[in-house]
Amino acid sequence: MMAKQKVHVVIYKDNESEQWVASCLEYDVATHGDNEEHAIQMIKEAVELHIEDMSAERSGANLHSCRLKAYGP
Repeated sequence: MMAKQKVHVVIYKDNESEQWVASCLEYDVATHGDNEEHAIQMIKEAVELHIEDMSAERSGANLHSCRLKAYGP
């Protein structure tokens, strides 16, 4: 389970598409929904997935760095 983290989200209704847009300022992640509640649900999911991806990349990078150090001078 991930620790809870507070983030800043901007939510607005796009007049052209009639969709609600949600953007997370800390992670540069954005999504949209049919209504405000849907946009909030979508941004929560998008941020969680983004953090999971960052954690996986960081773990992979650390393993890769360790291998390089082991074989380096």
